[in-house]
Amino acid sequence: MTLLKQKRNAIALVTFGAAARRVSGAASFSNGNKSVSDKVAKRRDEVDPCDRLQPRNRVRSDKTLGETPGSPGTRNSDLSERGKGEDVRDYDRYEEFSKKVKEIVKEDGLNILFNNAGVSSKFTRIQLVKSEQMLEAFKVNTIGPIMLTKALLPLLKQAANNNSEGPLGAQKAVVINTTSVLGSIALNNDGGFFPYRCSKAALNMATKSLSVDLLKDQILVTCVHPGWVKTDMGGSNAPLDVDTSVTGIIELIRNLNETHNGGFYQFDGQRLDCMDFVIGGLAAMGASVFSNPFDVLKTRMQLQGELQARGQHTVYYKHTLHAAYVVGKTEGIRGLQKGLGTALLMHSVRNSVRLGSYQWLSNHGFICDSQGKTILYKSLLASSLSGAAGAFCGSPLFLIKTQLQSQAAESIAVGHQHGHSGLVHAVKSIYMKHGVIGGEMLWLWRGAHATVLRAVVGSSAQLTSFAKTKDFLKDYEVFQHSTVLTAFAASIVGGVFQAVCMTPFDLVSTRLYNQATDAHGNGILYRGIADCFAKTYKSEGFVGLYKGLGANYFRLAPHGAFCLVFWDILKDLQNKYLKQS
Repeated sequence: MTLLKQKRNAIALVTFGAAARRVSGAASFSNGNKSVSDKVAKRRDEVDPCDRLQPRNRVRSDKTLGETPGSPGTRNSDLSERGKGEDVRDYDRYEEFSKKVKEIVKEDGLNILFNNAGVSSKFTRIQLVKSEQMLEAFKVNTIGPIMLTKALLPLLKQAANNNSEGPLGAQKAVVINTTSVLGSIALNNDGGFFPYRCSKAALNMATKSLSVDLLKDQILVTCVHPGWVKTDMGGSNAPLDVDTSVTGIIELIRNLNETHNGGFYQFDGQRLDCMDFVIGGLAAMGASVFSNPFDVLKTRMQLQGELQARGQHTVYYKHTLHAAYVVGKTEGIRGLQKGLGTALLMHSVRNSVRLGSYQWLSNHGFICDSQGKTILYKSLLASSLSGAAGAFCGSPLFLIKTQLQSQAAESIAVGHQHGHSGLVHAVKSIYMKHGVIGGEMLWLWRGAHATVLRAVVGSSAQLTSFAKTKDFLKDYEVFQHSTVLTAFAASIVGGVFQAVCMTPFDLVSTRLYNQATDAHGNGILYRGIADCFAKTYKSEGFVGLYKGLGANYFRLAPHGAFCLVFWDILKDLQNKYLKQS
C-alpha cells in the first residue's frame, strides 16, 4: 500500500479571483476556469480512492482569495456569498495563507499544488495592446503561481520528506501548472494575444526551472492542459465537457511519475509532442489520395526502356498526359490508383516519422533562432535526418508499392512484373520465396539504403525551401489573411526543388525495388546504388536519370502541397481543439 492510500492528500487549486474552499484535509481555491477547478476539488478523493473525506466548509468569493470558516456539512451554495478574503494578486498575504493551509494539513504536508490561475484579455494585435493588459496578465498568470509555490514550498517539502522512500509523484509532492499552447513559440502561427501568450510562455519557463530546482527535494513539477472546455472562459462552443476534462486530469494526477517532470501534458495524459507524429501521418494519407495516380505514371515512365538506349525500345508512355491517357484507357480508373492502400500506409508511416521528427526538433528550438526564423543549415540537417528515419521505417511498404504500381496490362507493361494481387499477397509471396531473412539483411528492406538517400535529398530540399518560402511570404505580408494560401504557395516552391533534386535518386530507388531477384534475394540487374547510377547513365545518358521528371513533379507538387497544407491545417486544429484552453 502506497503512502497515497495511507494518509490524506492536501490539494490546493489556485486561480485568479479565487473562491476559497475548505475540505477535511484539503484546501482548494478556484476561479478563471471555475467549473474545472470546482469539479477537481469535489472529486479530490478519487486521487486517493482509499481515503474518502467528507466535504466540510466550502466558500466562494468571486473576487477574492481567502477563507471563511463554516460548520461541517454546510452546503457550498449556502456559503457562496459569504466569502471574504484577499485578492490573488496580493502576494504579501501568501504567507498568511500558507499558515492557514498548514492548520489544515498539519504534519502531513502538502502533496499537490494545482496552480490554475488564468486571465486573458481579448485578442489584440500589437497596435492595440496596452501595458496595463500585459502587467495584469503577468501578475495573475505568471507571478501568482511562482509566488504561491514559493510560499507553500515548506509544506511541499514536508510531504515529500514524509515519503522519502517512495517514487516521485503525488505520493510525495507535486506542483501542477495549468498552461496553454498559446504560450508556445514554435506553434505560434497567428500572432496576437500578447498579454496571454507572453505570460503563459513565462509560466512554461517557470515550470521548467522549478522542475529542475525542486527535483533535489523530490518535488515533481509539470504542466497540464485541461483542453478547450465548456466553462465561462471556454464558452459554449468548446468541444469538451467539464467531466471529461476533470476525469482525465484526476487520472493524470494519479499516474504522475518521474517521466512527467518538466513536461507538458494534455488532460488525457498524452504528451502533446506525440500528436505531431499522428498529425504527420494523417496529413500524408490525405495527400496520397490525390498524388497516387501520378506516382503510378512516374513509376511506369521510370521503368520504360530500362537499360536500353533511346530509340531501342517501345515507347508506351510519351509524356505524363499521354501516360495518363494510356493507363486510363487500358486499365481504367483502378489502374491509375494501383497500390493506393499500400501507398496510404507507406506515406502514413514515413511521414509520421518524418514530419513528426521535424516538428519535434522545431518545437524544441533546434531549427529556428530566437525570433522564430528558420536557420538554413539547421533546417537542412533536421529535415535530412527526419527524412532518412521516415524512409527507413517505410522501406518495406515502398518496395511493395513500387512492385504493385509497375504491374500493368500486358500490352503496356514495362519493367519486371511481380504478379502481386495486393499488399497481403505480396507479403506472403515474398515470405514464401525468401523467408523472414534473405541474404545479409531483412529482405523487405532490400534497397532501403537507396530510398534513405532519396529521402535525405528530397526531404531536405522540400522542408527547407518550404520553411524559407513561408518566412519570405510572412515577412512581406503576402497572403497575410490566409495561412492556407501561404502554406500552399510555399509547398509549390518546395515541390519544384524537391523534384529537381530528387528525381535521379527516385529513379534509382524505383529500379532497385522493382528488379527481379535470384534465389538469395540479390538483384539481377543492379548490385546497388552506384551500380544502378552507372548502368543507367551508360545506357540511357544523363537524360535517362531524369525519366519521369514531369510525372514526378506532378506527383510531388500535389502530394507535397496537400501534405504540408493538411499538416498546417491539422496543427491549427490541434492548437484550437486539443491544446487551447
